[in-house]
Amino acid sequence: MQYSREMLPSRLSANASDQIGILRMEFFMAQQFGDVRVYQLEHGHALSSDLAGRTFRFTHTSGNVMEQKWLDHRKTLLRAVTVKFPPFLAESFVAGGDHAEQEAYAFELGDDQYLIGFYEAAGMGDLDPIPGYPVSLIIDFSSYSVMAAFVCPREGGGLYHVIDQGTFEEIFEQ
Repeated sequence: MQYSREMLPSRLSANASDQIGILRMEFFMAQQFGDVRVYQLEHGHALSSDLAGRTFRFTHTSGNVMEQKWLDHRKTLLRAVTVKFPPFLAESFVAGGDHAEQEAYAFELGDDQYLIGFYEAAGMGDLDPIPGYPVSLIIDFSSYSVMAAFVCPREGGGLYHVIDQGTFEEIFEQ
């Protein structure tokens, strides 16, 4: 039996196997440039809809400043405010403004802590043979800290694995 994202509840309870009828859920989501699979344990970290309707500005120690607007519990809009790393992609990335809507997943790790995963497929243009890359964020509301982990291209070829810490703030739209 195939499971689609529409079949998964926005927040799984401790009896998720009873709700869905399986101990391990495999969920496949293919995007134009990405392939994300979510494997979840019966009593693992719950998918969360807590971030829906909220906008965050992440200021990383690399100098990158990104905004992520949660349109609903699965769709986000990412906007590059400032990109300093990698330097050869910075101008192209910021010039793109708002990136296309993308699917993202938020998992509740603990009180006020979330793991966010998405596939960033915008902003690289002709400068990069890889049309996008996976991004994971850990955000902690108790300290308003963020840790991003992603892979991006090196100017001369190859890839960087970047772990970039920083802070975040919630942006309240008027």
